[in-house]
Amino acid sequence: MAWDEVARNNLAPADALFTATGNGRCEIEEWLNNTVACAYDAMQADPSRAVSVNHVRARLSAAHKSAQKAG
Repeated sequence: MAWDEVARNNLAPADALFTATGNGRCEIEEWLNNTVACAYDAMQADPSRAVSVNHVRARLSAAHKSAQKAG
């Protein structure tokens, strides 16, 4: 299922996985185990890796402005 279909049908990403695969629970569990858990473990091992919300917001804002100029 494409993301435009997710938006058009007002589905949450998790709902989209269930709809797209018919077996979304496996997809979600795989993502949690392989992506989220690894990120969590890395942050626990080295908290200095953390990025502040203000830093993320500033980078997103800069990327958005850059995309607007390019488009």
